[in-house]
Amino acid sequence: MLLFFAALFAWASTSATAGIKLSDTPPAEAQEPTKLEWLDLWRQRVAGLEPPLFAPAPQLEYECDTEHTPTTRGLLIGAGKAFSNYGFTLPGPANDIQLLTSAMVLRGASPSNIIGLSENATYDAVKDAALALVDETSCGDSVVLHFSGGALSPHDLVLDFGTLGQHRLSEFSASQFTIETGAHVLAGGPFVALDPSRPDGQDVLSAAALSELVTILRNKGADVTVSLDVSSSMAFRIEQRQAAIDPLQFRKLKLLGEQACLGRQRDAQGKQLAEPACEPSWSPTNLAPHRGSLTVFYGTPLGNPGREAKFAIKQGGKLAGDEQVYGYASYQLATAITSTDRTTVGALARAIRQEQETLDNPQSHSFVTNAPDLDIIAEGRSELNLQQNEIIIDSPSLDRAGVKLRTPQITISGRIQALGQPLNVVVNGKLAQLEGDSGFRATVPLTAGVNGITIFASTDRNEALRRDFELFYEGDIRGALNAGKRYLVVIANQDYQRGSGITNLQTPVGDGKAIAQIMRDRYGFETTLRLDQETQRDLVLENATYRDIQLLLGDLSYAVDETDTVVIFYAGHGEYSDTTGTGYWLPVDARAGRLVTYLDSKMITDTLQLLPAKNVLVISDSCYSGMLARGGAQLDPVDDADRLRALQRLSDQRSRVVISSGGNEPVADGGGDGHSVFARALINALSGPEGVAFSARELHAKLFNAVTLQTDQSPDVRPIRGAGHDGGDFVFVVTQD
Repeated sequence: MLLFFAALFAWASTSATAGIKLSDTPPAEAQEPTKLEWLDLWRQRVAGLEPPLFAPAPQLEYECDTEHTPTTRGLLIGAGKAFSNYGFTLPGPANDIQLLTSAMVLRGASPSNIIGLSENATYDAVKDAALALVDETSCGDSVVLHFSGGALSPHDLVLDFGTLGQHRLSEFSASQFTIETGAHVLAGGPFVALDPSRPDGQDVLSAAALSELVTILRNKGADVTVSLDVSSSMAFRIEQRQAAIDPLQFRKLKLLGEQACLGRQRDAQGKQLAEPACEPSWSPTNLAPHRGSLTVFYGTPLGNPGREAKFAIKQGGKLAGDEQVYGYASYQLATAITSTDRTTVGALARAIRQEQETLDNPQSHSFVTNAPDLDIIAEGRSELNLQQNEIIIDSPSLDRAGVKLRTPQITISGRIQALGQPLNVVVNGKLAQLEGDSGFRATVPLTAGVNGITIFASTDRNEALRRDFELFYEGDIRGALNAGKRYLVVIANQDYQRGSGITNLQTPVGDGKAIAQIMRDRYGFETTLRLDQETQRDLVLENATYRDIQLLLGDLSYAVDETDTVVIFYAGHGEYSDTTGTGYWLPVDARAGRLVTYLDSKMITDTLQLLPAKNVLVISDSCYSGMLARGGAQLDPVDDADRLRALQRLSDQRSRVVISSGGNEPVADGGGDGHSVFARALINALSGPEGVAFSARELHAKLFNAVTLQTDQSPDVRPIRGAGHDGGDFVFVVTQD
C-alpha cells in the first residue's frame, strides 16, 4: 500500500495519464463556474461527497428488547479497486475481509450476520448494506464496522474537469467555495476511498457520514466497534465527532451552514449577493441518553499510508512465487481476535502490542474505547453487559487494583440483579448459600498469590450470569513465586592464555565466587546440575574455554525443566565488532582480533531461545555487554500499589532478560574493594534485599544508582530480543532471611 500511495502522489504531481483522462494543455477559455456550480460539479463526480447514508435519519431512540440475545453483526468493506481509475488496485482489502470474517465466525459470530463487500464496494452498495445492517440491529448487539484500503483528504481528492483543468477539493476551502457553500463539505472529510461507480469520478464515504452511521447504531442500543485500516486513519477522529453530538457533554451544535446563512447574505463590501450565499446542509443526529458503547481501532498513524503483511504461497510444499497480501492492521486485528482468551478491547490491544514489540519498525496504532472490558464478539462474552443482568459484589469491596488479603479464606457476599430470581449460585465450583430474594454468601479458601474467583448464577427465567474477579492473598508469597528449581551458572574468565594477545583481568573469579555464595545461601540457587542418576556437573566455570562454555550451555538445555529458572552470570572480557555489528564474550582461549574464537551474542541468544526454563536472567559484567540487550524494549516499572501481585504475574510469564554492566562501551575491572564496581553493587544489592521478592528491573534500579555514582558506566536492563521473551521478568525470592 505504501508503494501505491507513492505512485499516486507522483501521478498527482506530474499529471500522468492513467485511467482518468487529464488535460495536457492549459484550460481553454471557458466561463468560470459560480460557487454553487463548482459545488454541484464536485457532487456529480464524487459519489458520497456530502450526503449521509440516511436521509432522513431514523428515530433517535429505540425500545430495547430485554429478552433479545446479543448478536455480533458486521459490515466489512474492502475497496481494493478504489483507485482503479488511476490505474492502481490493491490486493489486500479483499483478503482482509475474508480473514476478518473467518476470525469473527471462529469466535462465535454467525456468517449470515456479517456483510462483506470486497467487490464493487461503491457508495450505493455501502449505503444499501448499511441500511440492511441498521434494520437488523437490535439493542445489545455488537456491531463491527471495518474498512480496508485507502483514504483521501480534501487535498488528496484530485479530479480533472476538462477545460476547467485539474483541481483538488482542498483548493475551494477559501477561494472558489465560500465558507457558507463549501466548508461543510470539507469538514466532512477525510474520506474512505470506495470503488468508483463512474470512470471519471470517485466514490467515497466521509468521516461525517461514517460517524452518523455509528450514531444510528449506538442509538439502537448496539455496541459499535469501528476498525480503520486505511491511510492516516487517526485523522478520522470518530470519537471526537461522537463527542460533539453528545447532549450529555455539549449543548446541541448548530450546523455550520445554518450559522453562516444568518446575516451573511452580503459580500465584504456590503453588496447584496446575486445568488444564495448558502444552502442548508444535513444535521448530524444527536446521541441518545441510553446508547451503546463505542470502540475505535485506528490502524495507521497520521500521515502514514499503512503497511502490508505478505506471506509466500506454497503449492505441493514448494513456493509458488505468489504472495498473499493483507493490510497490516487488518491482519493483526484478525489474529488478535482469533488468539486471545476473550475479545475485550483490552485483550485485543495487549495481543497487538505484544506482536508489535517483536518488530524492528512497528506500525503505530491506537485503540479508543469507553468499554475496555466488553467483548466485541457478543457470542463470546463471559457476562452480558445488559444492565438488567448483573452479579453485584457487596463484600469484599472491589476496585481496579484487586483486593489484598492477609487471611487464607474470605466470605464473599453479593446479589443477583436479573429479570428472574436466582435458582442457584456457584462460587469456584461450590454452591453458595442463597439469602433473601436475590442475595448469596460463600466462604472461599485462598492460596498464596493471585486467586481467580468465578461466580455462576442461573435464574427462574432461564438467565445465565457470570462474574470473574481476582483476590490476592499475600500469605507465603515465596511458595507462589518459587516453583521449580533455580540454577545459577557462573562463567568467570580472568586468566587468558599466553599468546592470546588479550590482557588478564583482576576480579572475575572473586566476583563469581562471591555471587555464587550469596545466591546459594540467600536465594536457594543450585550451582550443580544433575544430568542423570549418576552424573552431575559443576555450573561454576573459572577460566572457561570456548568448548567449556558450549558444553555447559548444552547440558543446561538438556537438563532443566519448563518450571525452572536460570541465572547466568558472566564476568570477563567482552568485545564489539563494527564489521559484524555483534557483541562477543571472550573465552580464555580466544585470540585477539579473531572473531571465530569469540562467543557471539547471537549464539547466546539462540541458546536461550532453546532453553526450556521459564525464566532466564543473564547478568553480564564485561565491556560491550549491552549488545545482548540491543533492540529489546525497555521494561516498565513494577506497580508499587500492588507489587507482590505484579511480581507473581511477571514470574508466571516466560522471560529472557539481561542486566548489563554497561551499554556498548568499555567497563571498569576493579574499583569495588576487591571486585569490579558493578560486581560490588550487585553483591551489596543481593545481600540486603528489601522484602522477600524483587524483580530484575528493580535490581537494576539499585545497580544503576550505585554504579553511575562511581563510573561513567550505565547499567541497563532489557528483554533479550530473539530469545523467546514473552513479557515476564525474572523474580528473585529470598529463601533465607
